[in-house]
Amino acid sequence: MEGMTLTFMIWLTICSYEELEPSASLHNAIFKIMENHSSVRNMVGASSNESHSMLTESFLIFCQMTRQCGDSDDLLFALAKTGFLEQKFANCERLKQVYPAILAERAEILWKRHETSEAVQSLRSLLDLSQQKALSFSLVPKEIILAKLVRPAEAFY
Repeated sequence: MEGMTLTFMIWLTICSYEELEPSASLHNAIFKIMENHSSVRNMVGASSNESHSMLTESFLIFCQMTRQCGDSDDLLFALAKTGFLEQKFANCERLKQVYPAILAERAEILWKRHETSEAVQSLRSLLDLSQQKALSFSLVPKEIILAKLVRPAEAFY
């Protein structure tokens, strides 16, 4: 995922959000098609798990790009994408790996929209769930999430 993030960061320094958004949306669509059609996965040489990972990374990077460069309407679209990912993995084993990254990105978007209490609630619910469901923090370390919970308090001082 770091390589994909770096690529988008380089693009963001060269291009505007308006130039990148159609390509990023197409990127999401391609991975969504690849995930749902084994013939496309076979052509690319990717397994089902790899296609799930690529789709997740693609959506999360799109949300990150939107959060950094988009306007208020774009941020609502990014929130919808986190909701899509949450629903997609709600009843599968991959939720344990993906859910922390989804909620961490959702919290970042909410902070960008100045919805601090909702952002904090998203991260708190994630930490509560981590005890119950043995979530994996491989995509976003738990320490990063704890640090993000401290950030809103800084604004009051």
